[in-house]
Amino acid sequence: MKDGFLIILSTRCTYLSSDNTCSCYNERFKKNKRCRKVNIFRASFSRYLPPTCAYVLWAKRHHIRFRCELEMVIEDGSAFS
Repeated sequence: MKDGFLIILSTRCTYLSSDNTCSCYNERFKKNKRCRKVNIFRASFSRYLPPTCAYVLWAKRHHIRFRCELEMVIEDGSAFS
């Protein structure tokens, strides 16, 4: 690995609250290496963003979503696209 750490996207963020908001939003980039700023490029091309992501939905609405959806498999064996 080039950066020296592995980011596992199939697990829930520890800072994500039960109402799907970030409990450390103002410090999220310092506290969690998995957290990334979403920009137009990531909304258009990133496979790790779920299809329900507001940025992905915005990119699809503007016809700039170019990456196919990634199927994610959770540890219990269930999968979603």
